[in-house]
Amino acid sequence: MKLYTDIVTDYLAGRSLAAHAQEWFFTQPGYCFQEPDGSDAQKAAVMQVYEQVLRTVETFVPGNRPVWDALFPDWQDILRGAETALIVGYPPPNDAVVLKSPAGVDTAVLDMGLWVQYLGAVPVERVAHNLLTHELCHVCIHRHRPELDAAQETGDYLSRLDAFTFDEGFAHFVSYNDREANQVDWDAPELRAVWTRSAAAMRSARQETQPAQQQEQLHSAVFGSYYDKYACMCGLYYLARCWQGGGSARLAEEFAAAWPEVLILQLHGFRGDVLTEHPVVLHEQQGRPECLQQLLDLDAGENVDVVQRLVPDVQMGGLAQAAGQQHLFLLSLAVLLHRQVELLPLKSQVAQDGQAAALVNAALL
Repeated sequence: MKLYTDIVTDYLAGRSLAAHAQEWFFTQPGYCFQEPDGSDAQKAAVMQVYEQVLRTVETFVPGNRPVWDALFPDWQDILRGAETALIVGYPPPNDAVVLKSPAGVDTAVLDMGLWVQYLGAVPVERVAHNLLTHELCHVCIHRHRPELDAAQETGDYLSRLDAFTFDEGFAHFVSYNDREANQVDWDAPELRAVWTRSAAAMRSARQETQPAQQQEQLHSAVFGSYYDKYACMCGLYYLARCWQGGGSARLAEEFAAAWPEVLILQLHGFRGDVLTEHPVVLHEQQGRPECLQQLLDLDAGENVDVVQRLVPDVQMGGLAQAAGQQHLFLLSLAVLLHRQVELLPLKSQVAQDGQAAALVNAALL
């Protein structure tokens, strides 16, 4: 993986950053250069973060490697050409973004100054590993499925929703809680409540016909608190069911299916009956894949209200609940490609201004 560190190393050395303020990282809308805190205490904290993240980048092997091997046999070659920039100077909350360089290369840009807030709150190296697994999965997905770019950027409403669900489903699956897939209880009641809520949201979204409301639906499909991003969660759940039924090989079949006839897209019910030529387990009555049927059959009634209350005070999977405290599941770390999607299902106390404050050790048990 190609690594750029000039900005952060100049900052730590006490050199002027004036020339760096004109670099392409800071020419993107919303990412203008902001002079970082130059105090000795801040520099010492940035050094701690930088050293931990640097170790992660230099030794990176993605989570759920068997899935990567099945989906992207050439992932190591792709990652050799991928770029990661460790910088300072972004305005909050842009602690982690993926942007296209002037050469058209997807580049993960991590602001070490903004990562200081995570020191002592979460294991920084584990957070960095999770983030890289997620973001670099997107890089590999788009290398193998370039048609996603056009679908997401210029497609019609339903095509964009399809593409987001496909793209985010895989990235969320390989990075979920920074755990291997066989370590996750995909059938936990708390997660099933999330699937219920997401399925209801998807049903509502696919019926929307007004352009303004469609834009709102596309935004909430991939933006917001981790378990509220209904397209991401629908894709994650469907792929978890596929993995339970056939492991990495089953996921590879799903990933390789011809666009737009990819089976996961039938989650939305846009394109007629589910394709039956794929080797999946069919529901005895409806003749559709069992994993898909389970998602579409989730009751959209009472459980949806439960999950709306579940967010601040219920354990999710292996997440630890601190006694006497209430936390909100947020993904405060990251902006996903140009769509700025939050990434990690970490718990966070909510500050008065509504922004995430001190993250507590949660997903990284």
